[in-house]
Amino acid sequence: MSDDMLRQDRVIRPAHYILLRREVNDTELPGFEWDPEQLEVRRDWKGMYNKFFGEKDAYDRDSSNVRHDISLELKRRLDAGAINQNEVTKKSFAMLENATDGSYKRIRRRRLDRQFNRLQVKDGGKGMAGFEKSARHRLKGIRFALNFVDDSDDETEQ
Repeated sequence: MSDDMLRQDRVIRPAHYILLRREVNDTELPGFEWDPEQLEVRRDWKGMYNKFFGEKDAYDRDSSNVRHDISLELKRRLDAGAINQNEVTKKSFAMLENATDGSYKRIRRRRLDRQFNRLQVKDGGKGMAGFEKSARHRLKGIRFALNFVDDSDDETEQ
């Protein structure tokens, strides 16, 4: 694998995940340093949180807009008699899942594009689309599994 491909792979499939409560992402870790003599890892915590929550906010805005558009479209079809209420219910689940996946994909791709520009990667990682898809699929699986995590360690009162 060429040096350029190795850099692309590290951006597309980082060797870490950041998990905060029920949110997970593979957002970059700014200021990451490994000190093998002290067996210590250092990172810019504030920068990490800013990147993590900045991407989460962008996703939330994007997915909210998409959900709104889907609601308007389904209402338009229902009002026009093109579909009935049962079809609205069925279609809304599939459309919302696709919208969620699309929002994660768009927001993550924007981050990857910024990282590739910073690294001066020629094709913006487009030649590694299969790797990018597998990384997104892995994140989706982790997000799904988090739905089954016991919240007993949450700080909320019982």
